[in-house]
Amino acid sequence: CFSGAYFTNVAVILTDTLFTLLFLLGFYFGFKIYRDKRFSTLLIFLGILTAGALVRPTLSLFPILNLVIAFWMIKKNNLEVKPTVVRSVFVSVLIFAMVNISTLRNYSNHSFLSPSSVVGVNAFEYLGKNVLITEGKTAEYEKYSIEIERLHSIAEKSKKRKSVMMQTVLRYPMSTLKVIGVNSINFCLLNNLTSNVPRYFNYEWKAFKGSCYSYKISPVLRILTYALMLFFAIVWFFFLSKIVTFIRRKDYANLLLLAILFLMFVLPALLTGSGGARFRVPIEHILIIYSLSAFWDWRKTKKV
Repeated sequence: CFSGAYFTNVAVILTDTLFTLLFLLGFYFGFKIYRDKRFSTLLIFLGILTAGALVRPTLSLFPILNLVIAFWMIKKNNLEVKPTVVRSVFVSVLIFAMVNISTLRNYSNHSFLSPSSVVGVNAFEYLGKNVLITEGKTAEYEKYSIEIERLHSIAEKSKKRKSVMMQTVLRYPMSTLKVIGVNSINFCLLNNLTSNVPRYFNYEWKAFKGSCYSYKISPVLRILTYALMLFFAIVWFFFLSKIVTFIRRKDYANLLLLAILFLMFVLPALLTGSGGARFRVPIEHILIIYSLSAFWDWRKTKKV
């Protein structure tokens, strides 16, 4: 929330703020179930994850994250290995069943074995589309869009979107890297102040026609935007320095934890880039905690 991304998404009716709340609660209870070992805590944990998975399909990967959390707890809290591993596997099976309720629904109604079709949509409508536009192949994108719309089932459409995306990426690797590079900057530094604040908080409103809007950005808001971008550049600097420290210390528990969080939240954002800062919101607090830890370590070395 310090970068502005959480604040500016509060008034936007999307999945970001609700999912962030549910994910962070689930993340917290994921550690808590290994400490107090209460059945009531496990029920709360499963309930939160089930609700979160219905908001966004990203939590379908939480069973893997749960195993990593168990490994982290074994390393950092000296828990007994065998009972903790058995418990974590059992809990991961329960999580897998609960967070894939939407997968069962989709398969039952559409013969589509996936929690959501959003992966295919993002693969084609954002990465594939942006690469084709970068290559000046807008007509090719439109042709594929027409072909996909003619398909009847969700499964067929999703398969076609993913197939087109893979073909496009393999044909135009340099443009793909360029698009992913732009997405990386958007994900890391944007805070949505100049887009969401005027649109949703009526700040210096100028005109609104259909889905197209136009507004003036005040100098104060623009300066604040760049200041917060600078702030988060510093956050990323200390976060990356913390990762270097973990590598030097061979701290595999923290490295694995960050790796699965990267797989769940960062990688999809880099491939789609459709929302910039809003995809950073769920893990922004975690980034800042690790960055503050690195900053504190740096302060201690300076004092010495």
